[in-house]
Amino acid sequence: MTGRETTGHERNGIKELNTPVPRAVLIFLAATATFAVLSTGWAMLLAGIIVGGLFAAFSFAISAFSVPMLLDEKSDAFTAMGTSMALVWNNLPVMLAWGAIVVALFLLSAVTGLLALIVVFPLLGHATWQAYKAVR
Repeated sequence: MTGRETTGHERNGIKELNTPVPRAVLIFLAATATFAVLSTGWAMLLAGIIVGGLFAAFSFAISAFSVPMLLDEKSDAFTAMGTSMALVWNNLPVMLAWGAIVVALFLLSAVTGLLALIVVFPLLGHATWQAYKAVR
C-alpha cells in the first residue's frame, strides 16, 4: 500500500515498514558509547569494582563460618555472623587463600555450565565444616 517494503508484521491494520536505522544515528550511538567508556565509564567501572569487592568481602566474612556454627552450636544468626567475622579477621591470610579457592572452583563450574557444582558444592561444604572445626 505504501510502496515501501514491509516486514510482514501487521497489527490493527498498521503495517510495520522495513526501514533501516540511518547511518547518522548509528554513528551518534557509537560516539556516545565510546565517550562514555573512555571518560566517565572508567570511573564508574572502577567504583563498581571497589564497591562490589567490599560487598563480596563483607558477605564472605559473615558467612564463612556462620552456617557451620548455626548447625553445631545453639546460637542466633547475629552472633554467628559476628563470630564468623572475627574468625576470618584473625585468620586473614588463610581465609584470603580460601576465598581464592572458592572463586577458582566457581569459575571452573561456570566454564562447565555449572555442571561441576555437582562435585564442587558438596566439596566446599565439607571443607567449610572441617575448617570451622579446626579454627573453632
